[in-house]
Amino acid sequence: MKRYMNFIFTGLLLVLCAASFSSCSDDENGGLPEILNVRTTDPSLVDSTFVKTNPGQMIVIEGNNLGSARKVYINNQDVYFNPNYVTDHSIILTIPADLELTGTNPDLPKEIKVENDKGVATFSFHVLSPAPLISGIMIEYPVNTGDEIIINGSNFYEIEKIIMTDQEVNIEDIDQEITGVEVSGYEVSSDYKKITFSLPGGVAKKGNLVIITASGRALVPYATFVLPPTIEMVSSDMPIIGSEFFIVGKNYIQVKSVNINGEFDVSASDLRVSDTRDTIYVTLPNAPTKSGHITVTAAGGDSNNDAITFYPIENVVLNYDGIGYKSWGASEVIVTGDGQKAPFVTTGNAGGFVEKNVGGWNYWMGSIDNGLVYTNAVSDDTPVSDLVLRFECFVAYPMYNITMEVLFGGNWDNKFTGYVPKSIITKNTEVGKWMTCQIPLSSLVVSSITNYGQVKSLGTEQGFFSKNASEVAVPNYEVYFDNLRIVKNK
Repeated sequence: MKRYMNFIFTGLLLVLCAASFSSCSDDENGGLPEILNVRTTDPSLVDSTFVKTNPGQMIVIEGNNLGSARKVYINNQDVYFNPNYVTDHSIILTIPADLELTGTNPDLPKEIKVENDKGVATFSFHVLSPAPLISGIMIEYPVNTGDEIIINGSNFYEIEKIIMTDQEVNIEDIDQEITGVEVSGYEVSSDYKKITFSLPGGVAKKGNLVIITASGRALVPYATFVLPPTIEMVSSDMPIIGSEFFIVGKNYIQVKSVNINGEFDVSASDLRVSDTRDTIYVTLPNAPTKSGHITVTAAGGDSNNDAITFYPIENVVLNYDGIGYKSWGASEVIVTGDGQKAPFVTTGNAGGFVEKNVGGWNYWMGSIDNGLVYTNAVSDDTPVSDLVLRFECFVAYPMYNITMEVLFGGNWDNKFTGYVPKSIITKNTEVGKWMTCQIPLSSLVVSSITNYGQVKSLGTEQGFFSKNASEVAVPNYEVYFDNLRIVKNK
């Protein structure tokens, strides 16, 4: 009996040792990988896990037996990870910004996989496409059930629902329940920038169209009747006569005319309206005699926007046509547009300079010095930080390495240096056309000048002075200015 018990004890001991050896072997060589969750690298969010995020996000994959990982796949694509950021219980990596997403390839699996010698662990995880954006909605009026509707925008990936509703929608509240008529049978263009569908029955006559995707929500107001046009932005508040500017807004449907400051109309035949019906292109036929507001007349009636002042003549401090004057300069010219050579069109006169064969390291070349007449349209207590010196500018040739020093108030020790004219709309130097430019007034005066009343106490000298601080010669240099004005920066 004693020998029998010893045999059982010995057998149990061998089994325990074998189990212990197996466990040690797994610890040393890694067992089957297991993914438990995914979180960010922020230590304060160690308990906050998630199952979806955006490309470019650094993540921590948590689990077991991860230290022996050979490969990590996201959306079935091999993803780089630094072995120094791997432990048995975590892998830190960054989701590649160029990862192919399920938004454009729905056949890809929404998952993370970790592979080692023992096998593969899989974890459901969604790398999101960019959130949707809506630029406008196109409807032919009158609109009836079954008529075609087109939504223009971008990032129309992984659409979950399209709802037309008359309820108030907070687009930031992703948990808000939206009720209304759900659109079915819609088609998304191959570039994910357009959605086409037929107007369903039972929709409210006016409301919001909401697109819900895996990445977020987007909204655009709609109506089954024609809404009045709106004006949200004008590309220039003082365009040059004969040059084109544009108006941005909504509901530019069957546009009939654009009225300029109550003085004259530009008829539909002289306008261009974008296909998305949110932009009108206008060539200014002549200048109004006073400041005012633009009015768009379309199928829905007249726009009503008094917030945008057009042609603020009372704010002009120099225009080479009776307000201010040219004092002196190197290569300075006063020109009137003749349609044949730069600047082609002008509002009266424009001032500028013309240079040819500008050599390298030229620190004194094209320049024009002017005298200002300070405007009284700006109240004296207006902070300098709220004001800009705005002007129209025509650059005839690429400037290459040429920059300007801008003088204001006659303080030659406080010139604004390194200036290159750039459009306030495109942020680029537009060559061969008039563009609207501006410089913060705070960049042109010393810091002790804090309001416009103090600005008016400065001298009236203003100028643009050019230099080529490089070894590269410039064959042609030609720049013009007009309608310098001090306005609030909006």
